[in-house]
Amino acid sequence: MWFKGAPLHEIGRENVKQFFCWSFLNKSKYGLLDDLELENYADQLESRLGRKLPPGKGRAIPLNLTLDPVHMLPRPLVWYLIVFFVDAITFCYLRFHSFQFYRVSNEQADGDFGIIAVEMMPDSTISSMIEAALLVDPVSILLHLPDVAYNFTCRQPMAANEYQLKYFASTDPDVSRTLARTFFWQENIIWKHELEGRHITIVLCGRDLITNTNAVGQYVAGDKSSKWKKRDWKGIGVEIIWFNELDHSQVFELKSDYDHLIKVLQRYALISDTNPGLEQNGNT
Repeated sequence: MWFKGAPLHEIGRENVKQFFCWSFLNKSKYGLLDDLELENYADQLESRLGRKLPPGKGRAIPLNLTLDPVHMLPRPLVWYLIVFFVDAITFCYLRFHSFQFYRVSNEQADGDFGIIAVEMMPDSTISSMIEAALLVDPVSILLHLPDVAYNFTCRQPMAANEYQLKYFASTDPDVSRTLARTFFWQENIIWKHELEGRHITIVLCGRDLITNTNAVGQYVAGDKSSKWKKRDWKGIGVEIIWFNELDHSQVFELKSDYDHLIKVLQRYALISDTNPGLEQNGNT
């Protein structure tokens, strides 16, 4: 998928080096010093594959997200008016329920506070302060795999949900520009060890059209079987809630589904210095 479905015989050693040049060095071209490093990467790949890469350069074109052309579709003014109207209603609703807007630094972050982040990538300035988190359909785990980048930017839509993703998300001017010019996977990926020592619940959907949720679940659970999909949620450590029949973000549509998320947030809200026995008793 990193080579957009090209035949293996068209992916030559030079194609692989060009891909590594982007993915590891954030460059479009490489010189002599870079070539030595990229040759080493190519050698390691051959060792892992157990075969030699075809010499030279084939016709395969790698997916270089931050170098490839930006594909966007303009939106009519009425679209932005609708978005403004929905945002205004959401803002008023949150303020009515006593939510406030926070922008704090490490120096300002005194005491406990909660964050609602509609879209959030890892941020080193706040990660050390996070004790518990609910991650719904996260795209940052296993971000080095091609699924997210390919499904979001390259896949030709076939089903209705794929057309919906392409128009309302992938080709939105702001979204497409942000992904194509400011999104670097090394800065946004979440590794398993970064989740350890915290209370983390990850919500995954079996029909997610963006993320390979089976691979994410196996990686986080450390279990290549499907037993992790059926484990009871306890609210302790790193856990997964699996919705087998839902697509990306559909967990927010029905009350019977998002009630599970509310339960998680209610329990995590109890985690503080005033509840030292929370990890042991497992009560909600």
